[in-house]
Amino acid sequence: MKKTFFVFGICLLGVISPVRAELPQKVRENFSDIVKDYCHSRVDYSLEEPIGEWDNGWTGQPQKFHKTVGCIFDSALEEVIKHEKEEAQRAFRSNLPIEIFIPEGDCQPKFLAIVQGEQEANGFVSECEKSEIAEISQIFSACRVAETVLQEWCAYDLFLYAKMQDEESFRDQGKDLGIVMGSRNLNFGAVQTKIQEERFRAEKAVMESLQWYQEAESASRQNAWLIALREELKTIQGDWAKIRSALGTFVDKFLNASIPPA
Repeated sequence: MKKTFFVFGICLLGVISPVRAELPQKVRENFSDIVKDYCHSRVDYSLEEPIGEWDNGWTGQPQKFHKTVGCIFDSALEEVIKHEKEEAQRAFRSNLPIEIFIPEGDCQPKFLAIVQGEQEANGFVSECEKSEIAEISQIFSACRVAETVLQEWCAYDLFLYAKMQDEESFRDQGKDLGIVMGSRNLNFGAVQTKIQEERFRAEKAVMESLQWYQEAESASRQNAWLIALREELKTIQGDWAKIRSALGTFVDKFLNASIPPA
């Protein structure tokens, strides 16, 4: 069964013509299992669900996907800053003035770990976690976060592609699957074009966000240790100032003391 779903999943990734298209019935019936087996995503996708409407931005499944990915990045950044602060404090045995990043909005606490756990429950096996290098195997590493985000994008892209082939559900569910652009009376070709635009937009957003996170993770690690070193140097600077002051006093007090009297 898994091999069958895998083959269907690969077929969904093929090149689509922007004209009339229909999904095979077997794909329609087993679509959710295909996505889970192929992408292991947290978000469930069913062809019974509407893609949503377009009205200065997507609603429905597109909105759910973008929110999920946004919360993954927010949660990951929070975890990396928290971890590096704890490591630096342990190394220097002192509290550091490092603020923990708190994501805005209604993202679930520990969201990154939750998503990764659900993906693993769906059969995903991380290659990053097998690394002996801690900076790669940690759940918030750029490598591990990339794996997590790409699994969710994989499922979302399959869903969009399937909807581009799913003229039947557009006919059956009517306006619930329509796209608002001044009129609901759009032909399916126009709908396909709009969905294809969202596929390109989602891919671009994912790739740019992954690059941003890689840079942000590295900067967060360096920043935590720079602050730790700065705080540690404050004590050394104070001690050095005392030494310099004492040395100056010593020289002034015993100036020319070694010169014999005339």
